[in-house]
Amino acid sequence: STSRFEHVLGTCRVAGMMAENLTKSPKWKTYVRELKAQTGVSSKEAFVELARLYALLHDVGHLPLSHLFEMAMKDSKEAIESWTGVSGFRKLHEA
Repeated sequence: STSRFEHVLGTCRVAGMMAENLTKSPKWKTYVRELKAQTGVSSKEAFVELARLYALLHDVGHLPLSHLFEMAMKDSKEAIESWTGVSGFRKLHEA
C-alpha cells in the first residue's frame, strides 16, 4: 500500500506526463486557444505546471479512504436520495 504522500507525488507525476503529451498533440494549437481564453495560460510550461497543481490539490478536503467510500456509496445512491429527498448528486468537478 502507498502513503497519501506517495499518492500525491505519483498523481502529480502522471498529470505532468499527460499534460506534456497533450502539448505534443496536433490538437494542441486548438486547445491552447480555449485554454488561454478561460485561464490566461498559453505556454506549454504553464499548462504542465497547472496540470500538476490540479493533481496536487485533487485530494484536498478528502478524508482517508474517501475514494473507496464513494465507490461503496454508488450502490446505495437510490436509497440515499430517497432518504434525504435530494437527487441529482454530482461531484464538484462535474457540476
